[in-house]
Amino acid sequence: MTSTAGSQRRQRARSLPIGLQGVMANAVRLHQSGKLREAEAFYGQILDQVPDNPDALHLVGVLAYQTNRPAEAAKRIEAAIAVENLNAAYYDNLSLCYRALGRAEDAMRACRKAIALDGRNPGSHFNLAASLVDLGRPNEARRALERAIKRDPNYAEAHNNLANLLMKSGEIEPALSHYRKAAAARPGYLEPVANMARALADAERHDESVEYFRQLAEPDDADAELLTDYANALHKAGKPSEALTICERALQSDPNSAKAVFLCAVLQKEHGDQPGAEKSYRRAAELDPDLAEIYNNLGNLLYHADQVEEALACYETYVEKGDQKASGLLSQASCHIALGDQDKAKGLIEQALAFEPDNVVALTRYADLGGKNKEDFSARLESAASRPDLARGDKQRAAFALAHYQDQQGNWDSAFRWAETANALARESLPYDPAVEEQWIERIMAVFDRSFLDARPQDMGLDSDQPIFIVGMPRSGTTLIEQMLASHPAVHGAGEREEIGRLASNLQAITKSYVGYPDCVADFTPDMATEAARQYLDTVGEKAGDALRMTDKMPLNFRHLGLISMIFPNARVIHCRRDPMDVCLSCYLLGFAGRMAFAYDLQGLGHYYRLYDRLMAHWREVQPLRMLEVQYEDLVENFETRSREIVEFAGLEWDERCLRFHETKRTVLTASNLQVRQPLYSKSIGRWRNYEAGLGPLREALGDLAL
Repeated sequence: MTSTAGSQRRQRARSLPIGLQGVMANAVRLHQSGKLREAEAFYGQILDQVPDNPDALHLVGVLAYQTNRPAEAAKRIEAAIAVENLNAAYYDNLSLCYRALGRAEDAMRACRKAIALDGRNPGSHFNLAASLVDLGRPNEARRALERAIKRDPNYAEAHNNLANLLMKSGEIEPALSHYRKAAAARPGYLEPVANMARALADAERHDESVEYFRQLAEPDDADAELLTDYANALHKAGKPSEALTICERALQSDPNSAKAVFLCAVLQKEHGDQPGAEKSYRRAAELDPDLAEIYNNLGNLLYHADQVEEALACYETYVEKGDQKASGLLSQASCHIALGDQDKAKGLIEQALAFEPDNVVALTRYADLGGKNKEDFSARLESAASRPDLARGDKQRAAFALAHYQDQQGNWDSAFRWAETANALARESLPYDPAVEEQWIERIMAVFDRSFLDARPQDMGLDSDQPIFIVGMPRSGTTLIEQMLASHPAVHGAGEREEIGRLASNLQAITKSYVGYPDCVADFTPDMATEAARQYLDTVGEKAGDALRMTDKMPLNFRHLGLISMIFPNARVIHCRRDPMDVCLSCYLLGFAGRMAFAYDLQGLGHYYRLYDRLMAHWREVQPLRMLEVQYEDLVENFETRSREIVEFAGLEWDERCLRFHETKRTVLTASNLQVRQPLYSKSIGRWRNYEAGLGPLREALGDLAL
């Protein structure tokens, strides 16, 4: 409250009979020492004998407010004002009671009366600001707080509240200045420090945010909400291991914090702990069933784990509970596309467009599904792509979609112009560094040389011959080969899996090595390799049933064939090759969802293709795995012959269903999920010739590899 019990005693003690002045002194002393029940009893004795004593009425009102009885408090202080209406403190404290009762207009009037009686008191201006905030008048509230600070430059709470208002209006630097003044004015006052940490996090200044959170998290009893915000800042600052540690600490503080469990799930997923992440998401949903984002994230997790029907159910719940209707409907549409139901997907996209007519993702996907008969959607996309206020990611997505549409129409020049626009936008956030890629490939070849691979212990990894790894450049035909093989009843097509790449990323931690991957493979023991192989089979083969073979068609696993040979020495590898000009052009026109910086630059594509070609030549020489090389153009032109060879290489009897791959009902999550639903076609062969005029940089980078 604004005025202390002591000040009131000094103002009015003489108006009491002599016998009650000692009672008032005792009441005030007990009140100040926190013995509220005893103080209230003494105030009662005074009011029994002098029921209109304004001090006793005011102070018993203050006590009622402090004990969460604002209605009674307001009644008592109003009675005091009825007797003595020139005491500014009475009006100040009455304003607090009114605010607690939700009577913001009355609170504002009480504050203005207090200021009229004594404008020198900074607390009156502070209280006025609070009531103005309640009334939705932030500019007036700012001026009131500035007046409070003018009267008391070290008013910590006023600096803090002014900073909060400045943050809401986007004035981050002035806000940070006032947060710092608040913290300096009263050492140990942590609220402005916490606000500053969160403000910096909101402004994406995560490294600075982390330093303030670190101060707040030092006490052992730091609360779960603060620790969760700290963990989130660490996550955004690129410190996932520290973030997970702090998140676990938050859960120790409050195991039932849905916010902490949710963040823990996010971090577990990023650490590659898919089962742990799924368990945490489901736990978060139990704790807070109405937190819509849980279902979206769980749906994404399940979708990419090839549990598409389960993901669909999550997205349906997300739409039901959340505000992002269009986003949830589009996720449902992706599930139906993966499951092969394009008509259902179109209907969902139409619903999404009803919510957000200019949604670029919806327009893009609808144009993909609708083909040449959807010129209106391409026009809408073109209009969206030219909007100056459109986010860069959406501009990029729209431009790639328009490149695809114009390519389908045979408008090669227009398609290439849109592709150039899209890739230029992509390069802004993800530039290609040829030196880094070259050094990495050199290191792979130096570590996984013949002597290292020949010296592997005999008991290294598992001897399972179930896995078949389909590798090559992206867009080289890996999806076609997997779809053909997965049409065989003895084969489970697992799609593009990230487990091998994740194993490589985590190998230094697994081996506790002082050096990173690939050098840390020297510390990769047979037991570690066996455990890694078991985890792979458990995760990737979850839906394989009793299939004799299981395909993993992550193309970029070509970089990890040495590591694969250490965990699955009996695995098979199918290497997909395609005309370098065609495969690079296809990458350039597509627009990948992942972080493939090489794909956004024609020279980068040519450079990366040469590195890929060089590494594959190295594997041919040194790696011990069985490998079949398949030329995409030959496969398309001689499909049955080459398919029979592939099935034989897989160690299986021929099955005619492999020729009718487009009829096979299975989920396909990759960029080729629409093509594999169609019969075989050859229009992609020699496609680069349509764009020859613009492919000079690619041809130059490919050198003698270009046709």
